[in-house]
Amino acid sequence: MTEAGQGGIALRRRGELTFAGQSIVEYQARQAHAAGAGHALILVDDISPVLTATVDRLAADGIHATLIRDMPTLSRMIGATDQLLLIGDGHIVPESHIELLAHNDHAALLAIPAGPATRSFERIDAEQMWGGALLAPAAMLLRIMDMLGDWDVPLTLLRTAVQDGSARMQCEMADVFDGRITVATTQAAADAATDALARTPQRGTENGGDIDDWPVGAPAARIVPFAIRHGIASTMVRNIAIGLGLLGLVAILGGLVMLGCLLAFFGLVADRVAGQLDRLLRLAMGTRPLDHAMGVIALLVLLATGIIHGDGGPLGAAGATLCVGLIALNILIRRRGIGGDVPEVLKFAPGTALLLLALGGLLNATGTMFAICALLAFASHANQLLRA
Repeated sequence: MTEAGQGGIALRRRGELTFAGQSIVEYQARQAHAAGAGHALILVDDISPVLTATVDRLAADGIHATLIRDMPTLSRMIGATDQLLLIGDGHIVPESHIELLAHNDHAALLAIPAGPATRSFERIDAEQMWGGALLAPAAMLLRIMDMLGDWDVPLTLLRTAVQDGSARMQCEMADVFDGRITVATTQAAADAATDALARTPQRGTENGGDIDDWPVGAPAARIVPFAIRHGIASTMVRNIAIGLGLLGLVAILGGLVMLGCLLAFFGLVADRVAGQLDRLLRLAMGTRPLDHAMGVIALLVLLATGIIHGDGGPLGAAGATLCVGLIALNILIRRRGIGGDVPEVLKFAPGTALLLLALGGLLNATGTMFAICALLAFASHANQLLRA
């Protein structure tokens, strides 16, 4: 369940404020769906065009959402054995916190230390405030249904969860100071939360990052807030990435090693931006055909560079194929979660290889740089397997 219109915001309801390119309540519904919720129930005072459009957009992405205005409707929509994930009105909560909360077997809630920085949050006792999300069995809500007024559902459910001794997931104050956990009561606050979310490091895969988190991830993290503020779609950025990669491949085939490698590198940066936009805007509903296209193109650029501009001959071609194969295998191993405790700096990746080869093209030492890349790829592969 999410809520919009709770708390009596005078100018604009919190749930309708724009956050990360969409309304807050839409973002919350997407978070809940990603955490496994089968049905998003949005508690509202009245139905507005913004909320209607939100439900339509969610439905277009396969997310079942319903606007709930009264208690009888709410009671009909939930079953006695359901689990309810409640996200408070205007609350911005990190995706990782929502997922951890949703996978609890028993009732649980997010808690943050009480203090001046958390004054806008709901207090749950003398030392802690509510972090904006809780998980409760439907039976808890059904049990207190008779004592509820029209729209004190979230507060009453929270109080009941606290009184029943529900588990508390402790959140760090750093999340509050950095803006990752906040209550957006104005558009300015929602914009600040968007910038904080965009600054949050995004690893290359769900199983940890790699060395490209520095040369590729750092510039991508600076571009993402600009793309969000200007409404640039991730599909457009991904198409730009693929275009840069293909231009890089053409440049390599034409003998322009440094230019080709740099174009492919910038393509990887753009592809990382597109991936982060998908995650931040909660639009990545499964893998799409072009999601990994730039990664494949980068490997082809590396392969073409090694075969055409390496040491030459059959031995050079075989070495280039082996090097690129090891880099691709490193990526596959990482995606399967093997060697997850290996530091990112020891996980060799295509972006770093492209930068090294661009340097080699500048110094007219492509063969030497490719040999270094091959050595680093082999060492990275061996290190991950030894720690598996």
